Amino acid sequence: EVLGSSAKEIIEYSKIPVLVVPVVTPIKNPKNILIGIDSNIAKTKDSLLKFIQNININDVKITLINIQLKNQLPAELMEALKYDLQNIDQSLQIDIIEKASNEASIDNQILEFAEQNDMDLIITSPHNHSLFQRLFMKSTTKNLVEKTHLPLLALKG
Repeated sequence: EVLGSSAKEIIEYSKIPVLVVPVVTPIKNPKNILIGIDSNIAKTKDSLLKFIQNININDVKITLINIQLKNQLPAELMEALKYDLQNIDQSLQIDIIEKASNEASIDNQILEFAEQNDMDLIITSPHNHSLFQRLFMKSTTKNLVEKTHLPLLALKG
C-alpha cells in the first residue's frame, strides 16, 4: 500500500475535498488530469469547477473517463461538464472517454488508463456509502488510494 489507513479514513469522512499525494510522488503542477465520471458528478461538479479555476491551466489536458457497468451515464452529462470546463478557459483540451468495463475492477481500469496516458493527477468523486455497503464492498476511491502512485483529489459534494 502506498498510503495508509488514515488517508483512506480522511477521504471517506471528510466533508471537503481532500488531496492525497503519495510520498514517492514529486509535487508539480498537473498537466494531464484524469477525472473519473459517474452518477455522483452532479453532487461534486461545483467543487471540480472551482478546483480547475484555481490551478495554472496553461497547457493542461483534461480527460473525462466513464467506465460503464450496467447502466450507461447519459452522454449529455459528459458533454455538459466539458462545456462548463471549457467556459473556464477555451484553451483547455478536454477529451471524453467512455469505455465498457472489462474483467478488471474499475479502479484497476482507471489506473491502467492513467499510466498508459501519463496522467499527473486523478480526480474522483467518492460516494457516501451506507454501513452495509462499507462492510461488504470497497469503494473505487479507497481502492485507488491504496494502489496509486499519482496524486488523487477526492471531491465531496
